[in-house]
Amino acid sequence: GEVYQQDRIHPVELNFNAVRDYAELMVGANPFTEQTQLRFSKPVSGHLRVFDQQGRLVWSYVLDQAFEVAIRKADLGGTGSYRFTLQSSQQDWSGTLICQ
Repeated sequence: GEVYQQDRIHPVELNFNAVRDYAELMVGANPFTEQTQLRFSKPVSGHLRVFDQQGRLVWSYVLDQAFEVAIRKADLGGTGSYRFTLQSSQQDWSGTLICQ
């Protein structure tokens, strides 16, 4: 591109590659028996929700600049397959947890 200023032309380079500052999510043991962890590569604030197979909310937790959160079998109410969502102002995650 070019920019015109009075009687001069100035070359301009445009870069449309936006850099996003993502945090990586790592899930501990899955399937798990007693407890698993969600770990983040940088601190995350947001709302974690865990749902059973019928879509009912079984557990929720608010993270405040957390690097990890533990999810226990006792928190979920027993064995089964669960869907989690984590919503933060920076990004959203979702996944499946299997408790045996």
